[in-house]
Amino acid sequence: MSIFNTRTIKILFDPKVFNNYTTVLGIVKHFEEYGSVDAINFMKNRATGERTGIANITFMDEHSAKQVLKKREHRIKDGLQLNNTVQIERMM
Repeated sequence: MSIFNTRTIKILFDPKVFNNYTTVLGIVKHFEEYGSVDAINFMKNRATGERTGIANITFMDEHSAKQVLKKREHRIKDGLQLNNTVQIERMM
């Protein structure tokens, strides 16, 4: 059994650019080009409720996550840029 959740990727982004007005739907549409998205979770600052700059995306299968990882820069359809920030997240 692997110690990694190989279906989940972590995306790191600048919260000033990738702000609360960025829709989850826009992000999901982009990553569904690689496979079915099971869940997306934005980390938020507990005190302010603002996004911290980290989101976890879980795919239905490992192959989809691996395809995303092959391309390190992803341009979301609303024009926001994720620069060289996708990495595999450990399972908790």
